Amino acid sequence: MIICAYESRRRIDAAIASLRGQDLDERFEVIAVVSGKDGTAEHLADRHPHVRVIRSTHRLYPGAARNTGVLASRGRFIAFLPDDCVADASWLRLRVAKHRAGYPLVSGAISNATPYSPVGTACYYVEYAASMPVKGLLEKQPIPHTVSYHRDVFRRVGHFPEVEHAGEDTLFNARCLAQGLEVGYEPRACIGHINLTSFRAFVSHQSHHGRGLARCVYDHGLKGPYENRRSMLLAAYPALVRYPVWRWRATVRLVAHAGPRHLARFLAVTPLVLAGYFAGGIGTLREIWSSAGLPDATARDRS
Repeated sequence: MIICAYESRRRIDAAIASLRGQDLDERFEVIAVVSGKDGTAEHLADRHPHVRVIRSTHRLYPGAARNTGVLASRGRFIAFLPDDCVADASWLRLRVAKHRAGYPLVSGAISNATPYSPVGTACYYVEYAASMPVKGLLEKQPIPHTVSYHRDVFRRVGHFPEVEHAGEDTLFNARCLAQGLEVGYEPRACIGHINLTSFRAFVSHQSHHGRGLARCVYDHGLKGPYENRRSMLLAAYPALVRYPVWRWRATVRLVAHAGPRHLARFLAVTPLVLAGYFAGGIGTLREIWSSAGLPDATARDRS
């Protein structure tokens, strides 16, 4: 069990407390890969001595942090808990059972841990609509998320790409699918995401995700809803109009599948959701603007 923690002093206690409450009869190790300068490592040593802490003096982005944890782990199955999430009591038990049924990858679900915050709820639907605890939704994901792994997966596929942006798990899981590895879906293996509740923090976070999506599309060939254009004018329409509309329509279909209660909540926070999508588009444009070396799409198509 690995927690990747960058300056997590104020949020990591809830994640660790949820692991203490697991109903798994077997023993399991908890590894925290810690970077940053906010005293998280010292706090863990003082308050949670059962946690094995691996500390880095420089910042570790998620891919590097995941790989560090995998290399240090000893278990047969490897799961990751984000430092801003809390795990349901049966989370590990259900994952282990699914792995033992023969699945090298197990995809779980994410619930909304901030249901009374409009911004937090919008943040949840923007990021995790495809991971709601509904099996039919999880199985429709083009690339699975919230995945745990049999250790042999890393021997076969390699390790997470150590990129300095979001999306390392998406890229790695896409490689797993390309290798023909089978995914087991377990919606009851659920974690609650403690979403951002400040509007400013929410749009800033979505802008950062937009930049990461651009890098995944342009550097790694991930399929995206917009084309790479050197001209900012040509890039603006896909990023600021087509992308938000595409995301909204796709998310409506996902949320409607989850049931009327979710659909009503989603529609109620739609203005905030659209602001998040728009911020993601702005982040994409910023990445295009700042990366003068991005190849033109037509030139790439000819190569």
